[in-house]
Amino acid sequence: DIFTKFYGEKHSDVARCYLGMGDACENKGDYLLALEYFRKCMNTLIDIYGVETTDVADAYDRIAGIYEIYQEYEDAEALYKAALNVYINQCGEKSAKASTEYYMLGYHYAIINDYKKAIENFRNCYEGYKVSINYNQIISVLTMILKNSRTDGFDTNVDFIRETIALAIDTIERARLDMTSIKSQLLKDSLYIYYFGVDF
Repeated sequence: DIFTKFYGEKHSDVARCYLGMGDACENKGDYLLALEYFRKCMNTLIDIYGVETTDVADAYDRIAGIYEIYQEYEDAEALYKAALNVYINQCGEKSAKASTEYYMLGYHYAIINDYKKAIENFRNCYEGYKVSINYNQIISVLTMILKNSRTDGFDTNVDFIRETIALAIDTIERARLDMTSIKSQLLKDSLYIYYFGVDF
């Protein structure tokens, strides 16, 4: 209310408040209220900037996550794809934003048991991360991919799993050489990948 009184309804700071309030509601499990705030954020940003902005894509992604919770999978997929298209157009196909959204799509397809599309999107995800230097995020995403491959049943795709493990090991080595200050923590974060590789 303070922000809307000070700035008016159509202001980017008001939209960011809606996004933050949506995140807080989602974290508390109040998904319907979260959805309301995310939609307010999206509509406010579209009124201000138009559709093709990364802030609008962030709102698409949040709304898609709520749809997924309610198993409204077609609506979730459409919004994940809309967000991805914006990130690709605005930031580039191998940007961190696009890579993360490829991951979200991959996870979405894994949930609905479409493992072929899941693998395709996970592959696009880490193709982007190959040009990134955000080592901790790369390892985090690759770890989640490997964990999901077991729980969601697509760990039988041997070539994909080998490629994922190889990328993870290459990333760890790059990080070790480029940023020795994070080496110890990164190795701890990477233990699951090593264990997975030994079992695999």
